[in-house]
Amino acid sequence: MTNSIKIYLVIYLKTIDYTAVGRKIRAQRKKLNITQEQLAEMCKVSPSYIGHIERGSRNLSMNTAVQLCSVLEIGLDFLFLDSAEGSSEITNCINSALSSCTDAQKENFLKTIKVLADNINRI
Repeated sequence: MTNSIKIYLVIYLKTIDYTAVGRKIRAQRKKLNITQEQLAEMCKVSPSYIGHIERGSRNLSMNTAVQLCSVLEIGLDFLFLDSAEGSSEITNCINSALSSCTDAQKENFLKTIKVLADNINRI
């Protein structure tokens, strides 16, 4: 995770839409054909807690979020960034596109964006 993403998470952590986060967790769990019970066992939490998280009726700790992301093969940025107040549709699309990229690919993307931004008036 890049420093800018970490900073973004810190700024918006209190305005996270946990219902949206829960929907993402549920969708990814189902995509991987994992039951709530299996996910709970892998994350060492109760199945009812997973249910609450997926419905957005309980907030999850950062430790639980990290465990869920590890098991579900997603990044914290994917889970939280477009669920934060103030995020834009463009940011959501970029985050989604980058969610499966390596750190090196993300760095190359950032370098490319910087070159484009510096030359936007010439394009």
